[in-house]
Amino acid sequence: MILRGEFRNLSDELLTVIIKSGGSGEVKEIGKDGLYFAADPVQIEESIEDLTEHIIRKSATINLVVSDYLGDLLFTGAARDIVVNVWKGSECVFAGYVEPATFSQPFNSSVDEFSLNCTDYLSTLQYTSYKNIVPLNYRQAVQEAGSTSFKQVIDGMFDTKGLNLNNNQKPRLLYDQSKGAAKGKEGTVFDELCVSELFIIGKDEDSTWKNEDLLKEVMQYLNLHIRQEGLDFYIYDWDTLVQGNPISWLDLQTGEVVSKQPQSIQINPSHYAGSDTSLSTSEVVNQFQLSCSLEGQDTIIESPLAEDSLKSHYRGQQLFLTEISSLGSGKSANEAFNNAVKGQPTTYDALTETDWYMRSMYNPSWKLRKSDDMLEVDENGTGINQHKVAQYLRDHPLTPALLRLGSVERKAKATDNSPTSKIDTDDYLVISIGGNENDTAEGHSPSDNDLKNCSPLIEYVGNKSGGVFSPPDPDTTNYLVFSGSLLMQPILYESSIGRASRVSSYDQILKYGARKTQGKEYKAVVPFYDPPRKDNVLDLRNLDSNLVKSEGNDEGRYYTRKHYSATYNTDKPTYNSTGSYFQPWTKDKAAQGLKYEYSSVGDSTDKFSKLPILECELKIGSKYCVETVLDMYGDSRFEWLTLEEIKARPDLTYKDDDGTTKYKTTMSLGINPKIEDFIIGQEHSLQNTIDYTMNLDGKEGTAIPIKQSDRLSGRVSFKILAPIQLIWDKIVRRHPTFFRSTKWSSNSRYILAHTENIIIKNFACNIVSDNGKQESTSDNDLIYSSAAQTKYINKHDGTEFKFITQLSSSEAVEKGIKNEVYLNSVFNTSTSLPVRSIYNKVLDETGKAEEHYVSQYYNFMSRPRLKVEVTMNDTGIDFTSTYQSKTLGKKFLVQSVSRDIRNKTARITLIEI
Repeated sequence: MILRGEFRNLSDELLTVIIKSGGSGEVKEIGKDGLYFAADPVQIEESIEDLTEHIIRKSATINLVVSDYLGDLLFTGAARDIVVNVWKGSECVFAGYVEPATFSQPFNSSVDEFSLNCTDYLSTLQYTSYKNIVPLNYRQAVQEAGSTSFKQVIDGMFDTKGLNLNNNQKPRLLYDQSKGAAKGKEGTVFDELCVSELFIIGKDEDSTWKNEDLLKEVMQYLNLHIRQEGLDFYIYDWDTLVQGNPISWLDLQTGEVVSKQPQSIQINPSHYAGSDTSLSTSEVVNQFQLSCSLEGQDTIIESPLAEDSLKSHYRGQQLFLTEISSLGSGKSANEAFNNAVKGQPTTYDALTETDWYMRSMYNPSWKLRKSDDMLEVDENGTGINQHKVAQYLRDHPLTPALLRLGSVERKAKATDNSPTSKIDTDDYLVISIGGNENDTAEGHSPSDNDLKNCSPLIEYVGNKSGGVFSPPDPDTTNYLVFSGSLLMQPILYESSIGRASRVSSYDQILKYGARKTQGKEYKAVVPFYDPPRKDNVLDLRNLDSNLVKSEGNDEGRYYTRKHYSATYNTDKPTYNSTGSYFQPWTKDKAAQGLKYEYSSVGDSTDKFSKLPILECELKIGSKYCVETVLDMYGDSRFEWLTLEEIKARPDLTYKDDDGTTKYKTTMSLGINPKIEDFIIGQEHSLQNTIDYTMNLDGKEGTAIPIKQSDRLSGRVSFKILAPIQLIWDKIVRRHPTFFRSTKWSSNSRYILAHTENIIIKNFACNIVSDNGKQESTSDNDLIYSSAAQTKYINKHDGTEFKFITQLSSSEAVEKGIKNEVYLNSVFNTSTSLPVRSIYNKVLDETGKAEEHYVSQYYNFMSRPRLKVEVTMNDTGIDFTSTYQSKTLGKKFLVQSVSRDIRNKTARITLIEI
């Protein structure tokens, strides 16, 4: 339905009001059939408290006289549902919408007068969020977030389609070209300045910015203001209007330039439309201060083990495994072991039973290979048969999982029968390996193809950080620091009715008992790491013992596992005779192997820097983190390169074994073993490359440098591709292609072939800065301030910048703030570096955005300004005009204009300049 009506003002100019509600084209005329304009048909109000307001809004009131109820046409709960236009001839004087949820029509008589409240387009921005993000699509928005330019921000919120109800004239977005990323770049400043979308989207579903707040921050950072005049929007600096020079308005949407000369008007008696002029004096401040919101980011890649992010399809933990271990080889150890398997009591001191509890977890920010294959749910979507996760890991090598594990240990001779009130649990990232202990080039498993086909194992699909990562100055280095611990778990062997093997034999032991193997000839030998004595790997090792290695007894121990199943975690677990499950890392560390003894033959010094374990792909924006100059000892260098730069580097291009050309786009994470450390069966921290000279505040881990010259910005992508196919022959070797084997010899052992699982704890990736090797003893707020002129201070301190200029290390120390990599710092898309300054064309000055702001408003507010409110005849009053008063001897700027359309008058607020 369209409501349309016309009236004339006192100068006999035709005014047209058009109101469109819904999609129907039916027209209802205002002026007949019980629908008329009131005496004052249209009032347009503009209100602005002071010149620091950056969004100048308008509202309109349409006064009607009606006999019928119009709520079905004019009530709306949406901000842009009912469009309103007011035209004066061919000029649009107001374009907006009926204000939502404000319709109120009286019913006091047969004909009633009521007012329809309308708002301009800018006022509706308070009802819409950035990219229309709501709780339903919040997580997807986070995952897709990158960086966005000021231009993209503005384009995204100014969808003015349908705003013009009268003709084909398109709304324009006109900018006075007063600011630039640098001198001569005033026309591209909105394209060049960029911020992180993550900062705008917020930390949770309820914190995504409204478009009004976002527009205000964009305008404030550049000290610009925006107002709507009819169909057009004007973005400008007050100083542009103060100077009175010709303005070259740039249409940000089409690129066209419209030049206009502002008027300078001498006030005379003919301008006045009333005698209600009022004079006042503005408040004077002798200090102007603005504060900056500091949104530091220390976590670049959210840990898959982050406790706050871990979720589960299952309702709780459940018992899935009991370990039974009896130290020794003799009769007492064997009998106690067999009794424990049968559930009979024993008094043997060295027997322990350990119940293991598991809860399978997931992190929405991480995608794990085959995770869906492990999940079984009921008709309500609740996870069931949780034990099958542990079984799947054992049966399917090269499968990752997130597990929460805890255990309760019971001794045979317990001196304390009090119940266990709580099971302490830890979270682990597990990668099943399932090595086959075959060290031949043809028979080892996982094979080269297995590793190739499983990539990527784990992919980060979250988005914890963004923006710019390079420091603003060449003296500062930022670092990405990977930390955590990693274990190559030994192959699991269990006792049986005959000899120890990798097959779970609890059911057989329950029926027939475990064979006793006592004596030197039966010493525990499994798992074993010695090189094969024959090239065909069918060696002469003694495999007849029923004992597995133990650190508690040189002879070994009898050991087995009992598996359980349950549909729900609340069900009583039942023995699962067919199960063979993932093995947690137990306390007994005797099954260690591949001791690191020397760096090379004849050299007992520790020259190894890193034993690479996991091949990873890390990408920020368009640049890969590439590990280069990697030598046999694990020494390497990290470089940030685009794919084009990689292809141009001969050292990063090679022919693979299959004849194809490969480009290195990866880096590795690994450990740094010391002399006498074991590669398998010993927990290691990720390689630490940080020393005290780097000024990284005690951080430890693998540090990847980011320098100003790297120009690093954008979205973070990270994948763990697969374990690296490492070969051990006194020293470790790897192929340039992570999944391929390097040169093999008869003494070679495939490290992965001797590994049951890779278990990772406390994985994290943080960003830290060396602060240019400078230290600050303070942790202040970031505040920019003019100098106070007197002992008495009347301070303006209500302004906060949420988009900020990143400080250099020296500036941070000088201001006494902690210099971090800030998520809310503005950066330049052309340089991919933090913005250091803004050019003000009006004043021909270059400085920080915050410094421009403080200087301009302090200069204006530090002396009294005369403020005049006057009613004038509305004869072409324009916000760009300046007015001069001979009587007062002063020059004024138009602060706001409110119009009485029928009487053709305007209430103007003028401020002295």
